[in-house]
Amino acid sequence: SFILFSGMIACSLILVSCSSSLSMCWLGLELNTLGFIPFILKDNSSGPSESSVKYFLTQAFASSILLLGILSASDSLGSEAESMHLFVLLALFVKLGVAPFHGWVPSMAEPLHWWVLFMLLTVQKVNPLIIFLSQSWMPKFMFIGVCFSVLVGGIGGICEVRLRKILVFSSISHMGWVLATLFLSTSLIVLYFVSYSLLLAAVVAVICKLNLQHLVQMSSSNLSVGWGAAVFINLLSLGGLPPFFGFLPKWMVLEMLVLEGLYSLVIFMIFSSLLVLYYYLRMAFSSFILKKMNWTFEEVSYLGTWSTSLSLFSLGGLIVSFLF
Repeated sequence: SFILFSGMIACSLILVSCSSSLSMCWLGLELNTLGFIPFILKDNSSGPSESSVKYFLTQAFASSILLLGILSASDSLGSEAESMHLFVLLALFVKLGVAPFHGWVPSMAEPLHWWVLFMLLTVQKVNPLIIFLSQSWMPKFMFIGVCFSVLVGGIGGICEVRLRKILVFSSISHMGWVLATLFLSTSLIVLYFVSYSLLLAAVVAVICKLNLQHLVQMSSSNLSVGWGAAVFINLLSLGGLPPFFGFLPKWMVLEMLVLEGLYSLVIFMIFSSLLVLYYYLRMAFSSFILKKMNWTFEEVSYLGTWSTSLSLFSLGGLIVSFLF
């Protein structure tokens, strides 16, 4: 059955990417929503059921606003049509979980399985981003979304001790960086989003393998030195600490923003990124530095091999930094 629902999500991605009509894009978004809800309900308990209701209601609300904007814009001209496009923009912000429309994401994240959360933070954001790329939007409102997202993503995760919510607020911050690239380069958007997705997959793979839920567990669990190093490297890379790989896409975004003369936005994004880096450093030090490591070798599973490979991918930034 999950093959069927995965196929629905894949079909929605193809439909949105191949369509030039907002109406067809709306249909693709609805197909994506219907395909994702069964993944939320994978565990038969009250937590995922509540999360599925929150997700459905939020997506239905955003889809209603989106459809209203599409239908109104088609019958309007000039400034009136532009104001109707604002509804489309706000609806996509809600679907992306961009601040200040982010409240539904942390509230539904806690009961989710780790890989379902990964899908929510990556795969489910692809369709709205494709729509953003295919349309021309109002820059002022886009920059508001960028500033809110990087700030809320930085501040929101500082006081969190639940690992899922920390990753959620980090995702909100990263979405701010992705939105900032919409005016710069399509290839840069793809590079940043793919890099973020791979680094997040590496972190989720390690956390899922070790069955970690809480920040305290990272310092109290009996990690081997190999797993501790994997957590340490991937967290620092996802936080964007130079010279790890996660820093390179951010550096490229900042460089292009400087070339565009957006100096105030660059300073604001750097400050907010430091907040995100702070709580990733806290997680990394809890897992590797502030504890006695278990210097033993463990049986290597497929998941362990894959997460180790992604850790080496994170270290690739060290090599690239020396080359440039």
